Amino acid sequence: MSSYRKIKKKSELFNPFPESVRQIAIVSPGSAPDKKLITDFCRNIAGLGIKTYLPENVFSPSLSRKIPVEPEKRAADFNRCLKKKGIDLIIASRGGFGSAQILEKINWELLKEKKIPVLGYSDLTALHLAMIRKNAGIPVSSPMADKFFSATRYPLTANSLRIALQPDMKRRMIYNSPNIEVIRKKSAKGAIMPVNLTVFTSMIGSKFMPSTKGFILLVEDIAEQEYKIERMLTQLEMAGILRKCSGLLFGKFTSCGSKSVLAGIFAKFAKYVSGPVLAGIDFGHVRKRLCFRYGRNIEITPDGRIIV
Repeated sequence: MSSYRKIKKKSELFNPFPESVRQIAIVSPGSAPDKKLITDFCRNIAGLGIKTYLPENVFSPSLSRKIPVEPEKRAADFNRCLKKKGIDLIIASRGGFGSAQILEKINWELLKEKKIPVLGYSDLTALHLAMIRKNAGIPVSSPMADKFFSATRYPLTANSLRIALQPDMKRRMIYNSPNIEVIRKKSAKGAIMPVNLTVFTSMIGSKFMPSTKGFILLVEDIAEQEYKIERMLTQLEMAGILRKCSGLLFGKFTSCGSKSVLAGIFAKFAKYVSGPVLAGIDFGHVRKRLCFRYGRNIEITPDGRIIV
C-alpha cells in the first residue's frame, strides 16, 4: 500500500479537503441525524478553518423510525444549498432511507452549473447514480457527517478521500490488502462505480439509472440475508449489468450472514463478468474504507492490486 502520513495523536483530525473548500453544506436526503453528532462535526470542521451551513430541515423529525420527513422539504434543503453563494461542497448528514424520493425535485440544471462535490454513501447511492445520469455535480462515495471524523482518522479513508476530491492530483494510491480474494484473475482499467447493492438494484429500470457499460462496479451492503444478496445479484445478471461492466469488486457485507456462504455466492456470479472479480475490498459500512469519486479511472492488476 502507498505510504500514508502517520497519526501523531489519537485526537488528531485529518483534513482531506482541498484549500478551495471554505464552506460545507450539510443536508439530510434521507433520515434525520443525531443532532449531537452533527454539532460535533461542525465544531471539528470549524477547527479546520471551514464554515458550515445547515438548511432548515436537516433535523426535521422523521415520520417514523425509518420513514423521513416529506421529500419536498428534503429536496428544498438540497436546492437551497445550491442557490446559496459560497457553498463549495455538500455532505449528507447520514444515510437511512429516502434519497431516491427527492430526485424528481432536485434542480439538476443548477447542480450541473455549480458542479460541486456531493459526499455520502449507502442510501446516497440513488442520488449519486442520478448525478451520473444527469451529468451534474461531482458524486463522491465517502463517510457522512455523523461519522466523518471517526472514519477519517484512518489514513486509508482520509487519503483516498483527498484523492477523490482532487482528481487532478498526480499522486496515485496503490491499494493492496491481505484480505483481498482474487476470484477472477484478470486486469482492467475503467471508471469506478461504488454503490450500495440494495439501492443500486432498486434503481434498475428508473429514468435516473445511468449506463454501467465499461464501468468497474464496486458493491457493498449491510444487514441483508444471504438469499437477498443472491437475489439482487441475480437481478443484476438478468438485467445484463454484470456482462456490461469491465470488472466486479465486492466490498464489505456487514452483518450479511456467513462469510463462507457469501464467498460461494460471489464466486457463482463471477462467471458472468469478463474482467477481474475481487472480494474483501475495504469499502462499505465500515470506518476504515476507500473513498471514490464516481467515474474516476482506476486500474486492477491480475494479482489483486487496485491503483487509484
